[in-house]
Amino acid sequence: MNELSIIDPKFLYSELEFNRKVTKLNSTEKDFKKILKDKKETELKKFKEVCYQFESIFVNMMLREMRKTLNKYRLIPQNPAEEIFNDMLYQEYALKIAKSEQLGLAKIIYEQYSKYI
Repeated sequence: MNELSIIDPKFLYSELEFNRKVTKLNSTEKDFKKILKDKKETELKKFKEVCYQFESIFVNMMLREMRKTLNKYRLIPQNPAEEIFNDMLYQEYALKIAKSEQLGLAKIIYEQYSKYI
């Protein structure tokens, strides 16, 4: 008998196993790339939020310094609760200003450093 006409079943089985492993490896590689892409997207979203928070802190510091220039003379003295309320109110103002992207500091920081994530 000719050697070429005889096919070893072990060879066929090993070739099928190899093809199965290659297919699994390719799908695993695709899944891995998808996981990396999703992770990068979530990291970029988190970083964007941090940029807005940083701009918010900066704006809050500006507003606090601007409030110091106001005349403190009042007919009714200000109590500590009103000071705390004003601080909280100005924190919210600062966050709204940062989210409105009018100042643009968060956008600049994001554009500069997002390429390193």
